[in-house]
Amino acid sequence: MTFSGAWNAEGTILFNAVAGPLSRISASGGEPVAVTRIDATSGQHRYPQFLSDGRHFLFYVLGTPQSAGIYVGSLDGEEPKRLAAVDSSGVPLAPGMIAFLRGTALMAQHLDLKRIELTGDPVRLADAVGSTGTGFGGFSVSADGRLAYRRGGGAVRQMKWYDRTGKAMGVASGLDSATLEYPELSPDGRQVAVTRMVQNNTDVWLVDLVRRGMTRFTFDPAIDLAPIWSPDGTRIAFASTKKGPFDLYLKPSSSAGAEELLLETPNRSIPTIGRRMAASSCMGRRIRKQDATYGHSPLRRRIANPS
Repeated sequence: MTFSGAWNAEGTILFNAVAGPLSRISASGGEPVAVTRIDATSGQHRYPQFLSDGRHFLFYVLGTPQSAGIYVGSLDGEEPKRLAAVDSSGVPLAPGMIAFLRGTALMAQHLDLKRIELTGDPVRLADAVGSTGTGFGGFSVSADGRLAYRRGGGAVRQMKWYDRTGKAMGVASGLDSATLEYPELSPDGRQVAVTRMVQNNTDVWLVDLVRRGMTRFTFDPAIDLAPIWSPDGTRIAFASTKKGPFDLYLKPSSSAGAEELLLETPNRSIPTIGRRMAASSCMGRRIRKQDATYGHSPLRRRIANPS
């Protein structure tokens, strides 16, 4: 599934899948070619923006605090260079300048493309600008340099109960600015495993629906997300970038035990597909083979009952 993309004047399209690197492809078709590489510290590459030369591009790395921020990459596949540890992707603002968010402040700064580094002091353009909390700022720049932005803080989310007709039945959690994603209700209906990003660190958390408390479930500086419960509620499987691309891990839901590597693959596992596979494993079946890649390649997997 494509998550974000950009298109230059020469007809080259940059795009990324949910958990993969950035790839390029011709607008006329062909095979995608990766132009960035995922490692253990950079779980997702998002929001590419071509620079004026049409060859270099900005993108945002959603990863550990040591790796997250704006980078400059090249269609030639050169090693990307980190520009700044900021809170949103960068957007070309004018020749030689880019705009980005630092906290909720919209800033602009000169970019020296020859040296690939920001120069001079940043200029504050606006305050209290909104964002998603996952690197996407609530602002946009037109081709003639005009800028539009959305006021507000970071995105605030809340889990709510709905019946099967879509009628709201009540709230399940308080307001949360930590980017709630992938909620999974426990089999007994008393807890929700959810992905939250706190200070640029993405982990699995458990929400107690009875006591209305919340506890952290994973603690690795890598990206941990997409939890799913075993049918008996004693284990939780999740995807993690501990070793690079997303692998699947299993951990007791009580947290009283070590994480177990469930599936390691050199391919870029898609969390939603990984969740189905993890569910199959949690239900007592054994994964024999998996090959998951993005977009142009089919998923091939075989799940067999234990011999």
